[in-house]
Amino acid sequence: MPVLLYVRDLLRNHVNSADELKKLTQLPVIGQIPIFKDDNYNLRTEEFVSVATSLLFTGKDNRIFAVTAPEQGHGGTYTATNIANAFAAMGHSVVLLDLNFRHSSLSDTISATSSRPGPAKYLAGQLEDICAAVTHNKSNTGYDIIVAENNVPNPALLLASQNLKKLIEQLKAQYKYIVIDAPSANFLSDILSIATISDSNLLVIRAGITTLSQIRKLNNLVRDNSIENAEMIVDGVKPPKKFLGISF
Repeated sequence: MPVLLYVRDLLRNHVNSADELKKLTQLPVIGQIPIFKDDNYNLRTEEFVSVATSLLFTGKDNRIFAVTAPEQGHGGTYTATNIANAFAAMGHSVVLLDLNFRHSSLSDTISATSSRPGPAKYLAGQLEDICAAVTHNKSNTGYDIIVAENNVPNPALLLASQNLKKLIEQLKAQYKYIVIDAPSANFLSDILSIATISDSNLLVIRAGITTLSQIRKLNNLVRDNSIENAEMIVDGVKPPKKFLGISF
């Protein structure tokens, strides 16, 4: 039996837990989020409050949190949304800022009003006050959202503009915390621009989906580009057997 387990581990191409991920990276792994049966809101919020607490108690005054994943569909938007919700549940003023001009999925995840301008207009110098783009989240009243426009030309140039820093400063004057739903890590120029204005860069690993090769690429991305304050989290982990009686 041990031989079969050894062969299985050799053939495995992904991780299933935070403990497994820690063996593959030198970056801090701040936790793991289990799969929730029937989308149990209270349990999900409790788990993400634990993650949000870990992000806050670092000894630094971190206020801007960028969230990305190796590819679309690996849990980046899900994680960013729930971290914003967790901060709000802790009593903080929060805005969820969508800067994924490549493939925004935030508007599909949250009931948002599409008639408002988006951050691309501000970055392009066509909007003076970014607060005009803010929409109150109707499905969860604890935090505000700014949804990115789709089919934006030259998103890399927009994110590289000096207006990005001005946008963040305007939001910092209104909110305690800013959670950024960033593009996937495949878009290096986008990620590097966002990393210049974020206090913490959270890399989401999807259990059973994100490959070992993708984890290595994330490690190299952080190392080769000297990205500071990078951390990892594992999403979609199967709950321990002792919790199977609970609606995870």
